[in-house]
Amino acid sequence: MKEIEGDPAYPIFSFACRWSQDDESKDHNKNWSKGLPEGRIWNSTGNSKIFKTYPTEKELEEILELVDDQIKNNPKYKNIDDYTSSIKFKHFETWHLNWFCHETFRDGFISQAEGFEIVYKNILQSFERYVNRNEILMEQSIMEDPNGFGTITLMGAEDRWRWRGENDGDPPPCRCNGCTSSSMIRINH
Repeated sequence: MKEIEGDPAYPIFSFACRWSQDDESKDHNKNWSKGLPEGRIWNSTGNSKIFKTYPTEKELEEILELVDDQIKNNPKYKNIDDYTSSIKFKHFETWHLNWFCHETFRDGFISQAEGFEIVYKNILQSFERYVNRNEILMEQSIMEDPNGFGTITLMGAEDRWRWRGENDGDPPPCRCNGCTSSSMIRINH
């Protein structure tokens, strides 16, 4: 297993989808309709996923098919055309950014010999190492493009006071039923 600073590192893949669709509103950026007939705009989405082990091509194809189906069957997207999608390896990392939370696999931290307080301390120390490492990368990416947002974001995790469990005021990591019964550890922020 790969490690970064002594913590287990997992493969993270990103996916991107782009399409044109009907849109009658005139309240959008003109680049959204560039190269399209009147009443059409470009739309897109993307995300990433952490895997416990390096996925096979078949597993990646299945994930992309699921995403494609969700978009193509979403009623808010009218008359989808020019559809493209891709999935590619992003990097190995210890934690994965999700929407205002970070997650990693529980296996790297749970030990029958250690009490929960030691395990939670190890989890927070691992997350601190991840945040410290990525704060430096975030600063560098902003310096490379001072008018942009940079290519790295921690989505609020750089503010240690935001780290929490399920609700505001709950200590991290999250201890909700969903998290404790899954294979993931999540720190909300």
